[in-house]
Amino acid sequence: MGMTNRQTVVGKLNSGEFTEFVFALAAIAKQTNSTLREVYDNFNVTNGVVVGMHKGVVFFGDGKQLPPYMEFGYYIKNETTSTVKEWVSRTKLFVDTHTIPTFDTVKCEGGSSNKVDVGFYLGSQSVIGFSLKWGHDAAERSQSPHWRSVESFYGKFVDISEYKKYYDEQYQKFTIPAFRYSQTRGDWSDELIERGLIMQETVQHIEKGVADKFVNKQFDSQTLAKNLIKCYTGDGEDIVFVELKTGKYYTVTNDSVSELAQLLDSATFSQEQNQSDSGKTRNTHILMNGDNFIHFRTTASADKAPGQSNNDLRRVKRQTYLTLNIPDLV
Repeated sequence: MGMTNRQTVVGKLNSGEFTEFVFALAAIAKQTNSTLREVYDNFNVTNGVVVGMHKGVVFFGDGKQLPPYMEFGYYIKNETTSTVKEWVSRTKLFVDTHTIPTFDTVKCEGGSSNKVDVGFYLGSQSVIGFSLKWGHDAAERSQSPHWRSVESFYGKFVDISEYKKYYDEQYQKFTIPAFRYSQTRGDWSDELIERGLIMQETVQHIEKGVADKFVNKQFDSQTLAKNLIKCYTGDGEDIVFVELKTGKYYTVTNDSVSELAQLLDSATFSQEQNQSDSGKTRNTHILMNGDNFIHFRTTASADKAPGQSNNDLRRVKRQTYLTLNIPDLV
C-alpha cells in the first residue's frame, strides 16, 4: 500500500518498499556516523535478495527490496524523480530526529501477519520495530471473495456468522464468469459491471450489520481492543507506526489493550454509508464519539476466471481496505 511512482528508471516503484529500504540505510548511517552513499556501497544483491554489512551492522532484505535498491543507485546519480527525492528526504529526516536503540541487525522482511516493515535487533533480541506509511494509509486489505476471508476480515470486530447463508447465496451470483471487455468500449462489459455491483452491495450489507453491532454495543470490549491493536502490531512485537509525509508517529503496544477496552466500553458509536459519484467505491464509516474510527472502502476488481481457458473471462474479486483511527494511538 502507499504511493506508486511509475516514472522512475526501474519503472513502477512503491513508496512502501522504497521508504523501508531508505529507512534502513538512514538508520545504519546515523548509528555508524556514515553517509547514505557509504552504507549503500556495502549492499549487494545475492540470490535475488538485497543484503549488506556496514561497520558491523548487517542488513537483510527480501525480493521486494530489489527495485528500491536499484532506484536508490539512480538517486545517488541524481537521475531519479522529484517524488523519489521527497521520499528519501522525509524518511531520512524522521530517522535523524528519532531515537533508535543500539542495533547490529536490520531486517526489511515484513509479511502479511507481521506488521513490522523495518525491524532492528541486537543479537537475537528485537529492540524496536517500525510500520511505515507515507500518509494515513489503510491498515489492512482483504481481497478474496471466499467467505472464510470475509469472516476473518470482519469477524475480528464482531461476530458475523449470521451472514454466511446470505453471503453464500450472493456469492453464487457475483462470481459467475463474464467477459471483461464490452464489444464497443475497452472497459468492463455490462455483465461484469453487474456482478461487481452485486458484490459491493453484498459487502456493504454485511458492513451495515457490523456497524449496527458497534452502535448497539454487541461486542466484547477486551477481544475487540486486542484485535484492533493487532491490526497494527500483527503477530509480532510492539511497534512504532510512522506517517512519513507528516512525521507523525505513534507507539502501539499490546499493553494498550486495557486502555482501549475502557474507551470502547464508554464510547458512543454511530455509522454512515455512502458511495462515490461513479458508484465504483462503497464506504462504510463507524464513528466513535462523533469522530472517524473505522472506515471500510470497497471496490471491485476482476481476475481470470478459475478453470477457464479464455483469458477474457473474468471473475469479480472484492478489494476492501480498512483504515483505523484509534484514539490516543493513531
